[in-house]
Amino acid sequence: MRPTTTGFYLLLSLMLTTVGSLFASSLMIRLILMIFSYKNNEEWNFNMVDVIYSAKISLGGGIPLAVGGWLLANFKAKRQK
Repeated sequence: MRPTTTGFYLLLSLMLTTVGSLFASSLMIRLILMIFSYKNNEEWNFNMVDVIYSAKISLGGGIPLAVGGWLLANFKAKRQK
């Protein structure tokens, strides 16, 4: 369901999608790098620290990105009125 207004629902959906996509992409990148490292060194170092790091990265980057997108949508909607 796509939000049609620039209210709180849009802000919440932007936060969830940006944080979720950044978390998934950073976790996948770390996992792929760990697989290459495992093939070369035969040592598996992927643990909860990597998951927590991915969560920190996604929260630190996703929330400001979502708020910025929401503000731009608000400015555009007010300009079009």
